[in-house]
Amino acid sequence: MKFTDVIEHWAKDFIEAAGELGIINGYPDGTFGPEKPITRAEAAVIAMRLYERTEDSFENVLSKVDPAIVQIESTGLGSGTSIGNGFILTNAHVVGNNDKVGIRWDGWEYEPGAKYAMGPVVFKVPELDLAIVRADIGPMRDVMPKLPLGSTKNMRRGMPVLVAGSPQGYKGSVTSGVVSYIGRYMRYQLSDGATVTIPDAIQTDAAINPGNSGGALVNLKGELIGVPSVKLVDLAVEGMGFCIGLETVREVINRADKSGVLAMAYTTELMSVLRGGMIA
Repeated sequence: MKFTDVIEHWAKDFIEAAGELGIINGYPDGTFGPEKPITRAEAAVIAMRLYERTEDSFENVLSKVDPAIVQIESTGLGSGTSIGNGFILTNAHVVGNNDKVGIRWDGWEYEPGAKYAMGPVVFKVPELDLAIVRADIGPMRDVMPKLPLGSTKNMRRGMPVLVAGSPQGYKGSVTSGVVSYIGRYMRYQLSDGATVTIPDAIQTDAAINPGNSGGALVNLKGELIGVPSVKLVDLAVEGMGFCIGLETVREVINRADKSGVLAMAYTTELMSVLRGGMIA
């Protein structure tokens, strides 16, 4: 990351490296202020950014991630991620041709002992392998835990990630790995014959198993950065899973918004996501 006021500074390489890593991002006018003292608030931000980059910090994000991950029960089992106001993002191949699916939580109860609900499939884009389901739990939709969407600006190869979902029906499962590649062009065929084309797939070595599809690829901040969708299966292949990237996720959510199926969410944080308030 280049800063206009550090071109000749002795710490130029270190400053630019810190900017590339997102530890210290500088100021909106493109300057860094290398001789400017930092405030206590700025020091706290830097400290937390460093802490979030430590390998053991996944333990701290699980409390944010777990309640927002659901198991989708349709023809088979899959996973989904709550994105706000009772709307759940998942794969189109997980919901299949069903108009309604079962939704089961592991880390959240919308009433004492209530961890299951039925919900309609309100939007589906088979060619992008994404769908949106609504949990029919009345006013409790407003307090349903959710994951914020991350930012493509902070994506980088080698960054640690988690895959959360219900592989083989084991709810609350997570696997860890790194981002192997960003922006793979993936084209594959679903079991019903539909062809899926993903221009921004994220490759990861975090294990993706049957039942993880539709779940969440999350970063150290507990933000959704991809949707697990497919993996290469071969005796000679190991650790090659692919997740639908954020740009495609945004596209589908915005399509759903324009279609009117998310109209009930206009007073919630989901609308701030769609309008850019939570998407960098």
